[in-house]
Order: sequence, then structure tokens, then C-alpha cells
Amino acid sequence: MTLLTDVVSASREVAGTSSRSRKVAILAELLRKLDADEIPIAVGFLSGVPRQGRVGVGYSTVYGLKHRRAEATTLTVGDLDHAIVEVRGAKGPGSAARRKQILGDLLGRATDEEAGFVKRLLTGELRQGALAGLMVDAVAQAAGVSAALARRAFMLSGDLTRTAEIALAGGEEGLRGVGFELFRPVLPMLASTAESAAQAVADFEQAFSSFHEAKYGVTAANGTVTLEAALLAAGVRPGDEVIVPPISFIATATAVLRVGAVPAFADIDEATYNLDPARLSEAITVRTRAVIPVHFAGQPADIEAITEIAEQRGLTVIEDCAHAHGATWRGRRVGSFGAFGSFSFQASKNMTAGEGGILTTSDETLAERARSVCNQGRRSGGAWYEHVRLGTNFRLTGFQAAVLLSQLERLPLQLETRANNAKYLAKQLSQIEIVTAPYVDERVTCHSYYLYPLRLNRERYPELSKDKFVQALVAEGIPAAEGYPHPLYAQPVFAHYEHRRGDCPAAEKMCEEVCWVSHEILLAQHDDLADFVAAVAKVSEGAAELGVSV
Repeated sequence: MTLLTDVVSASREVAGTSSRSRKVAILAELLRKLDADEIPIAVGFLSGVPRQGRVGVGYSTVYGLKHRRAEATTLTVGDLDHAIVEVRGAKGPGSAARRKQILGDLLGRATDEEAGFVKRLLTGELRQGALAGLMVDAVAQAAGVSAALARRAFMLSGDLTRTAEIALAGGEEGLRGVGFELFRPVLPMLASTAESAAQAVADFEQAFSSFHEAKYGVTAANGTVTLEAALLAAGVRPGDEVIVPPISFIATATAVLRVGAVPAFADIDEATYNLDPARLSEAITVRTRAVIPVHFAGQPADIEAITEIAEQRGLTVIEDCAHAHGATWRGRRVGSFGAFGSFSFQASKNMTAGEGGILTTSDETLAERARSVCNQGRRSGGAWYEHVRLGTNFRLTGFQAAVLLSQLERLPLQLETRANNAKYLAKQLSQIEIVTAPYVDERVTCHSYYLYPLRLNRERYPELSKDKFVQALVAEGIPAAEGYPHPLYAQPVFAHYEHRRGDCPAAEKMCEEVCWVSHEILLAQHDDLADFVAAVAKVSEGAAELGVSV
């Protein structure tokens, strides 16, 4: 068993030299000493985050402990790891006292230097990002493999400790296998012909549209041009009005401008952040031709009410599903209710090929029009140099289609994982006053959770600003974002174009009170999610430091 003092000494030596190669050599020497089961533990310690995730023990708990000083070291790497597991597992009545006992016993066996290291690690003060960066090269040196190969494996796996385990156990052969399953469907595209690339696109269009309960899929370069193609295919003309919500990415509204039409903003439902059907009804005029409801954050809008209104008033419904891959309303997939569903595969989305988009529809005529718009005005079955309408090149590549087809296979499990983790977070956050977890309409049978919105409790903390709250979360290591600063109509671009809006108090309030974390956090283990909850709780406890009266 490796003594903890070896890890502490390596950390000290690395901090004491300015030579990068020397830092790498120190870490590599330590890695060679470790037993196989100690590798992920020590790598986590040296990166500033234990393998179980941030522990989240308060400063007062750790630094208030009374413990005797050990004259000689007896602590092992495994002892600290075991103590962290016990601390994280201490829950319920008496848990605070139990955590103090565990930590007191641990620190009582530590030298002063070891105790300082442990305290900084447990409280999150040990933020050794530079060490984490050096560790990949150290792993390569210790395993006798190229640094480039180790870096590639780390980038594909996203897991430093796992990369170290594989490298030191399996060497070059082990590292070369990391992430290969993600690339297997793409490899044929590297030597593809135009015909095989077109077939990959067709295969993805069929698979994705079928999954979303639509007959046809029309891929495009991104989820912005899919909206433009849908509007053109639906016959929206210059001067027509298209109703959109003021809470969305700007493309929802600018796509309307780009086809010469006029965006008309109608307010959202305060609870779901989606287009309010009542406000939709109020916004319709004789010029209104279509409506684009957004399934914001992955929660389906009240699409049945919206489509009913649209049918009564003769409007085309184009669902903006950019956030909502796989989401369902009363058991039916989004993208199958309106004339079109428009999905995005931009880099931040739940499914991504870096960029890309697709339209879903069950109307053969609309599908043909949209495909022609995206393919230089050609018609299906026509000659390559036959152009029957004004179009452009919005096409998706075969390479992207192959990546997306692979990702579609993983989507059902990811939807289930995100849903389960969202329920866990909602339960945990219900005990913390400073924020409320997202409301989910009971008719939503699958929420895709592209975003996990957090609403500030302004009734309890009227002086709390969104930016200060987010800054505090980020300081705790949580990748939170402030979200929209204001509704879409306040963007400067709309000052130069015709648009229309009524009062949107719900949208204004949402922009003042709602921040979020993105979907990646909902694929984590519960231990990692507990770190998120602990960070929110810590910020809540320290609300006074944010300039808030409590």
C-alpha cells in the first residue's frame, strides 16, 4: 500500500519546480509506485477532486475539528479514500456528528503536512487544474506510451482516472481502444463515395423520423436553416406574420425575418417557459400565417392546445424541437404534431454532430418542398441539373449522418438517465429555499432536459440577483449559466426590422429569475449530483455574503 505522504510529497515537489518536464517526471514516478487499485484514487487526489466527486464538507466542519498530531505517518492512500466514502455515506439523523468522528479519526493519524492536504482536498480548496493537465503526460510517461495517444484517449473518455487505469494496465493497445465504439459507424465515411454518403443521410433521416413518429425526415446543415426551409415550404411569404415566443434562441425569430416575414412575439406560460396558448390566441391577426412553439429546455409545450387553435384559425404549426430530442407529450413524440418539427444537432445539443439539423413531417408534399429548398431546388427523382424552385445548399454530410445515427442508438437510455436524475435533483432541491426546481406539466411523459432551469426564490430573497447566484455556483465548481438576459424582442437586431409584440410580463420575469445548468450534468452519477446539491445548499447558507438580507 502506498503511503499518503508519497502523494503529498509529489504534490509539494510539483508545486516547487517551474520545469514542466520535471513536474511530469515527478508524477510519473509516483504512478509507477501505485498498486492498480490506488491509481484512480491518487490521480483524483492530485487533480483536486476525489474519484467520488467533490466531497462538499464545510470549512467550519473541517477546520473546527480537534485532533491530535501524529509524529510519524501511517496513513495510506486507501485510508483517505475509505474515509471519503464513509463521509459521503453518512446521512440522516446524527450524520453531522458521524462525519466529524470519521474525519477526526483520520486527521488524528496524519502529520501536519498530510492534515493540511486532506483539509484542502475535502473543502475544495485544492484546485490543482494544472496538475490535472500534466497528469495525462505523466500517465503516458509511466506507461511508456506516446503523450499524443494518452491525450486522445483522455479527450474521448473525458475521464482522467479511467485513462490512467487503462494506460498503466493495457498500455498502447488499451488506449487505442478508448472511444473506438463512437467512431465505428463513421469509419466507412472516410472512404465513401457520393452514393454511400447519400445512403447514410437517407438511413439517418428514416431512423430519426421513425423514432419521432413521423413519416419523413429532411436533414439540413443546422437547426436554423431547417426553420427557414420549413417556413418556405409552408408557403410563408414576405409580409406574413409568424407568432413566436420571446423565450428561445434568436434563430426562432430571425428565421422568420430571413424569409421576409414578420415575427410577432406572444408571452410564455410562467411555469413551463413555453408559449402560452391563451397569449397565442390574443396575438393572431389577419396577417398571421404560422406559429412556432418552442419546446423550451426539453419540456413539450401545450402542443394539443396550440394545434387546436391553429386548426381553428388556419395557421401552420412548426414545432421548434431544438431542445427536445425524444421528448413526448401524452406518450407521443414532439415533431409529430405540427406540419413540421425542427431539430438541431449543434454542438451543445443532446444529440450532436458539431452542427446539423432535421425536419420531421408526415406530409409528403411538405417534405418534398423542404427537401428541394435544402438541395438547390432539385426535385426527388429528377436530374442533377434540373432545378424546379429557388433553393440553396443546406445539405447534411454523410459523415455527420453516421455520427448522428450512432447517437440516436444511445438516446433512449440517456433520456431515461436524465429523467431519473432530474427527479432526484427535484427532491433534493425541494429542501433548499433559494431556488425551485423546474416545474413539469403532468401531461409531459418524457422531458429531454436539454437544460435544467433553476428559478430564484425572489419572494424569500428579493434582493438576490441572478448573476451573483450563478457566480457563487461557478465558484463551487458547478457549470451554471445565467441564461437569457432579456426576451428576444429586446435584442438590438429587431430595432431594424418590423416585428410586433404585446406585453410579455412572464418572459420579463423569467429573464430576471431563471438560470440553468445544461444536460450533461444529468448524465452523472448520484454522488456527483450530490455535489451539485451541496453547492446550492452552500450558496443558500451564505446568501448574506451575496448582499442578500435573510
